[in-house]
Amino acid sequence: WHLTIRPPGPSKPNVRENNTWLRSLCITATFARSRGLSAESTEGTTAALEKTKPAEVLAVGYYSLIYGLRVHLNESVPGLLLSSQQTAAPDVEIKFGCMPSWFQQHSLSKKLWYAHPQHTPGEKPTLVAWKLADHYQLEYADGTQFLIDDRGKQIWATWPDDTLTLEDTATYLLGPVMGFTLLLRGFVSLHACAIAVDDRAIAIVGPAGSGKSTTAAAFAERGYCVLAEDVVTLRDLDTEFLVRPGYPSIRLWPSSVEALYGNGVKLPKLTPTW
Repeated sequence: WHLTIRPPGPSKPNVRENNTWLRSLCITATFARSRGLSAESTEGTTAALEKTKPAEVLAVGYYSLIYGLRVHLNESVPGLLLSSQQTAAPDVEIKFGCMPSWFQQHSLSKKLWYAHPQHTPGEKPTLVAWKLADHYQLEYADGTQFLIDDRGKQIWATWPDDTLTLEDTATYLLGPVMGFTLLLRGFVSLHACAIAVDDRAIAIVGPAGSGKSTTAAAFAERGYCVLAEDVVTLRDLDTEFLVRPGYPSIRLWPSSVEALYGNGVKLPKLTPTW
């Protein structure tokens, strides 16, 4: 489920140009989380990878700002503020439903770069990462895969059409995939949420399922500005850190929605398959 965060009004904390000071800082878990090992479900899936589709030219699309990066997407992604107008050259191009034309040939020479220690009931790692040429390939146990160039400027994504949707894929993109992309671009990212209190930012950190997003949503209900959810990206200015803003929504499990709003179906679903 997702809670849409409205822009703060005049009475809300002043966030200096959408960046603010970080007061509480802690490095936590890696970004290799899988939907199959969520806080409320330990059932993994073993869906086969769909056949890779050739990449197509991004003739039209959507523009948005995520973690301070200007992105161009070929599909509409729920939870983002989207525009059809380009105001500046994008930092990141994101293509859903396709891979570059050379991908199949080069995938034969890929090398294992990382395998997550957690496995699904079918004994598949929840995430496997491969290095091929100047790109990284991320394969999730449910069949979702991403290809990211090592400069963090291009992202391709595919998923099994018979079991998953674009919305499912977007849940990976907005969390661990963007966290990894930011790392490639030289930013430090935390597995955390961040809220603004006066002119300070407080990072809420902890392992998956510990209540970071629920806590941030509770602050939002009390009028505080939520800067980022799931991934908190830092800008190092030597003497202080700034938090780069994420996207205007919070993703919550039904139990959290019920605890906060008294009804587990109070908010719209993130994807049609959950």
